[in-house]
Amino acid sequence: EFPAGGAGAVVLARSDNAADSTVGTVLAAAKNAPLLFTTGNALPAATATEIARVIPAGGTVYLLGGTSAIPSTVATQLTDRGYAVVRLAGGDRYATAVAVASAAGGSGTVFLATGTDFADALAAGPAAAHDKGVVLLTDGTVMPPAVRAYLATHHGSVFAVGGHAA
Repeated sequence: EFPAGGAGAVVLARSDNAADSTVGTVLAAAKNAPLLFTTGNALPAATATEIARVIPAGGTVYLLGGTSAIPSTVATQLTDRGYAVVRLAGGDRYATAVAVASAAGGSGTVFLATGTDFADALAAGPAAAHDKGVVLLTDGTVMPPAVRAYLATHHGSVFAVGGHAA
């Protein structure tokens, strides 16, 4: 989708745990960036090649999640290649979703989906990106404190995504 050098940034998420990548769709759309994946302690060669193709050295790579999601060794590899690394993380997946939402900006529209199963959050991503909104995660029937605080300061439409069981 992105021509060589044509992305505004790169959004990088862990490939084997969907929590952070489901909320990253909105950030990727806001930054004109591909959402790419990493796993383990080293940046996969295919991901490194794609980052180099879509943004020049000096470009920004957003890391979604703390060092347990994307280790500092991956951040170091990126900075050693000349990229500006911005880590968006919180104490848990709910606070990380809020950090990503804050970085994405948006219209104030919030799509709430459970953070315990990722199908609904995955489906909400394109709708939120289209509406220039954000995706936040709930802990099943519990509203995490970070999400509650975000909602208290960002007034706009709020849509629950998923059925009553979610």
